[in-house]
Amino acid sequence: MSSPDPDLIDINDIAHQLSLINRFNGATVEPYSVAQHSVIVSNIVNPEFALLGLLHDAAEAYVGDIVHPVKEGIRDFFWEFERPCLSVIFDKYGVGHNPAGLWCVETADMQARATEFRDLFKTPQQHEHLPEPLAYKIEPVGNWKAKRMFLNRFHELTEGRFNYE
Repeated sequence: MSSPDPDLIDINDIAHQLSLINRFNGATVEPYSVAQHSVIVSNIVNPEFALLGLLHDAAEAYVGDIVHPVKEGIRDFFWEFERPCLSVIFDKYGVGHNPAGLWCVETADMQARATEFRDLFKTPQQHEHLPEPLAYKIEPVGNWKAKRMFLNRFHELTEGRFNYE
């Protein structure tokens, strides 16, 4: 699989599209977007990896999202499409490919997932393999606000080095 053209990658598109993709294939009581999830991960991860946390699911804006159990079953196949896209996004926005950062983000992502399972489903779910949920409750904010939160966090973390709407 060839890598996408970096000139076609745009943070505005990423924020917009992630704000319209529902986590858990829309199975939550209220719509809850990948954009809001990404902001949460960015806020709970070690600050030196906050931009990586914000962009960890950014390729989903271009390749779509697949629910976790299915994605695990086709991980190698799906990764052929997602990895080159994510790599170009990381390179374009100055995110390192630091293994410690990736591990830190994965840990924060799992903590966010545990919190989402607790807060966003009709019947709260617990999963033994996930860490303790966050102390606060996640409240879905809606697509438009999630997009703004994502872009504001991006601007904060990149100190305005990139244009966005």
